[in-house]
Amino acid sequence: MIIYIAGYGRSGSTALDLALGEIDGVMSCGELVSLPAEVVSYDFAKCGCGNLYDECEIWSDLSSTITSEDRDCSIYNNMILPVRLLFSLLFFFRHRKFLRRKDGDEFNRRVVDYIYNLVGPSCIVDSSKSSWFASLRPYSLKRAGFEVFVIHLQRDLFGVLESVKRGDNKALMGDKSKGKAFAVFRAFITYSYANFIGWFLGFSFPRIKVKQKDLKENPDLVVSNIMSEICHSYPDVAFFGSFKSHVVSGNRLKFK
Repeated sequence: MIIYIAGYGRSGSTALDLALGEIDGVMSCGELVSLPAEVVSYDFAKCGCGNLYDECEIWSDLSSTITSEDRDCSIYNNMILPVRLLFSLLFFFRHRKFLRRKDGDEFNRRVVDYIYNLVGPSCIVDSSKSSWFASLRPYSLKRAGFEVFVIHLQRDLFGVLESVKRGDNKALMGDKSKGKAFAVFRAFITYSYANFIGWFLGFSFPRIKVKQKDLKENPDLVVSNIMSEICHSYPDVAFFGSFKSHVVSGNRLKFK
């Protein structure tokens, strides 16, 4: 099964991802929606293990097969239809064929099956969240045949905007040279959207809401509550094995 962390970035998703990955039978995988973009678009992007993706013991074989078409497919098929149509109009000649939902589902199945076939965990954590490029990802994962449990992680807006003012995570990590224009305004809009989607997912998936403040103050209690809810929602799931973290995207915390 897949533990899916929804909500907006800058809210502690990497910390929660890593904390869940400490549990036997759970593998911390980070923002899997970003894997094709990380591999194709950023020369110096690294896995949480500290290696470039093509040198990572987990991702190297998969990364060698990922193309720019996979990147575009992953991005556009995870967005809600009105946004996907808008982007397709803006980039019509390049991206028109990736409107097919089955292409995104097939790529998501390919990535998750790769992880299971390689390391065989009972459960993986996908902290792709629920902003524009990941809005429909839990539905795609479900259509691909996986059980999904949603954690809606939310931080207060003021704390998010203060974090955004400190700089773009990818720029701070050296994965790209500069941050986004109008970062605070964009963060406000995306924060509102991502948390609406996080709430909306509760109509389709087992879901628990977690406040970033609670995660920061008592992470053990938060993780314990999450696992209790998962076991209640999926009583047949079994957890076994111990796995190293190989976090995709995220922030500088993944290297600590």
